[in-house]
Amino acid sequence: GLEPLETALAGAGIATLSLDYRGYGGSITGKTQDEDARHRGSDIAAAYRVLRERSGAKNIAVVGASCGCRRAGALAAEHPAEVKAMVCLSGSVGRPNPDPPFEQI
Repeated sequence: GLEPLETALAGAGIATLSLDYRGYGGSITGKTQDEDARHRGSDIAAAYRVLRERSGAKNIAVVGASCGCRRAGALAAEHPAEVKAMVCLSGSVGRPNPDPPFEQI
């Protein structure tokens, strides 16, 4: 996972927030990833708001892994004044996005 990165960033005084999609990783829902795919955009938007409110951060970097790369890019595009950097790890390219855009959620 990304825990070593989160630990290193926190040690450098950088606020972090980690989000697993529902049905993935450390999420606590009993539903499968496909049952809750419609919530991905709103979950990420809520996590972004929480990070901003709790940390007071003005400059933000987002990291997306796998299918989260598309969402990281969408978040960066929606908040260009705050999101100063984006990192994509093992992202997929060249296929249609199976998730609806944020505005359709």
